[in-house]
Amino acid sequence: ANYPPPGSITGGFDAALGEFPHMCALGWKAVVGTWIFKCGGTLISANFVLTAAHCTQASSLDTSITEVDPKIIRFGDKNIIDAERGFLYFQPTDANIKRIIVHPQYNSPKKYYDIALIEVDKEFTFDKN
Repeated sequence: ANYPPPGSITGGFDAALGEFPHMCALGWKAVVGTWIFKCGGTLISANFVLTAAHCTQASSLDTSITEVDPKIIRFGDKNIIDAERGFLYFQPTDANIKRIIVHPQYNSPKKYYDIALIEVDKEFTFDKN
């Protein structure tokens, strides 16, 4: 039998640029001076992002990043692993993380209460365009 590789999406479609403007990526400062994105979130108000609590701190054994805490939230990137974006009208926007609020009952590595809020230093609003 031919099964798709683990983690692949079956029957899915690429999102159009700007189709999900509320979606974002959490970024860690890379040792090489760029950003590494390891988790996602969704904008739930002008300056708060909802994410999983386990996404708010990387492993201290990760040698690809400078600190375990994410530092930025990136909005508007269609594919965070695609180096050839080719955007004509829209560029991703980064916001600095001001504060991370993890559910008080979250206890890693258990997944109960695995929810967190991230406050960013910019306000985001969307129009119909």
